[in-house]
Amino acid sequence: MSILLDIPVSDPKHDYLQFGPLVKLVTNRIRQTEPRAHDCFGVYGAWGSGKTSLLRLVQASCGETVTWVDFDALRYQSQTDVLAPLLHEVARSLDSSQDAFRFAAKLSMAAAGTAASALLEFVPHGKAFKDALGEFNKLLENSTETPSLPESPADTLRRTFAELVETLSQQFHRRLVITIDNLDRCRPESVLNVIEAIHLLLNVPGCTFVLGVDQQTLIGFINSRYSSGTFHGAMYLEKLIPDYFRISDPWVSSRAERKLADMDSVQRLLHALFQEEPCKALQPYKNPIWRLLGNARAMRNPRRIKRIIRRLSLLPPDYWRTLKKLREKDQTSAKESFAALFFLAALSDLWPHVYEFLPYAEPSEWRGFIWHLCGDPEIHFDNDEDIPIDTDVFAKHPNLERGIELREFVTAVSQWSCTSDVWSDAAFKRSLVWQYDELWDLMDLTSSIGF
Repeated sequence: MSILLDIPVSDPKHDYLQFGPLVKLVTNRIRQTEPRAHDCFGVYGAWGSGKTSLLRLVQASCGETVTWVDFDALRYQSQTDVLAPLLHEVARSLDSSQDAFRFAAKLSMAAAGTAASALLEFVPHGKAFKDALGEFNKLLENSTETPSLPESPADTLRRTFAELVETLSQQFHRRLVITIDNLDRCRPESVLNVIEAIHLLLNVPGCTFVLGVDQQTLIGFINSRYSSGTFHGAMYLEKLIPDYFRISDPWVSSRAERKLADMDSVQRLLHALFQEEPCKALQPYKNPIWRLLGNARAMRNPRRIKRIIRRLSLLPPDYWRTLKKLREKDQTSAKESFAALFFLAALSDLWPHVYEFLPYAEPSEWRGFIWHLCGDPEIHFDNDEDIPIDTDVFAKHPNLERGIELREFVTAVSQWSCTSDVWSDAAFKRSLVWQYDELWDLMDLTSSIGF
């Protein structure tokens, strides 16, 4: 399996992000839960941070000690109902297909209430089930017995799900663990319906729910649904998911290491990526790339790192030959030239509107934009600049990004390319982000590989 691809890992030897300690914590949480207790917790992390890989590694760590049901909600992101497919996925874990069908049918009716037939597309042999349901309704109509008060759909759902969990426990003699991944990519109403159902209806003994989601996205969904001046989405989410483990940004050390065992998470990932055939040409620049990634929090995302490295690996051979000749003459110039290309690659990937602004901007506008982002207010440029600074750039281009992540990235790049440790106007003007003409000249190359 190519590490370049955005595919979750399940083998610890491919755990370049060093999830090991967190995998152990989550595994112990699952194993140490009382057999008859219900548990629910979250694995929080931004999109692309490695939540799916972490869940796969936990599954491998738990082994045969639990019954594992892996539900990927992304397959149902366009549907208004995600709960029914989730329940059916659990029912499919049964050994007997007949039992699986029986529980799937009962859970569908309970989850949908009187509109059970609308969910029959998820049930195997849907036509046969409809026919059976019709015969059952005829028996009820012809019955002479006084009907008792029917059980509410919510009570039926909880009771049926408890029976399903108990059946699984008797079959396998193991705890049931249900992981729900990519739920935050579904429709907000579907997301909240599933989480509230887990909290209110599916909290049955012997079952653990693990939700891999982006916490801030869920909070945004909650605030949109229950908009109120006194309502706090974060507090409500804490009620629904009372505990969690968080995937933090990959750790970056203060210096580059040569031994794999001593490398930080970003270095390990880059080391693995540069072993791939398409990326071997990038090896001489691994330290500049590592430093640029490490100094900007927005760049320390595994999915983003892979995506940018993949795009840089598409550069034509002529570029690498030219850069190699430059490196033989002047290593510093070669590294700065490549860093400028990396800067453009990151802009096109994370801030495309800024990347598109560059070729059409006046040099004074570009410099005004960069200065407003990361300039020191104590530093004042002289008026003898060849290219003046346009101080009204944001008034002319109000849609330009001014977010903290972009500011951090541009500042990191400008500081990296300054040879002086002291922040000064002279050092800043030597930085690659300030060199409009050089960046503009590189646009032809970046355009050739789809930036």
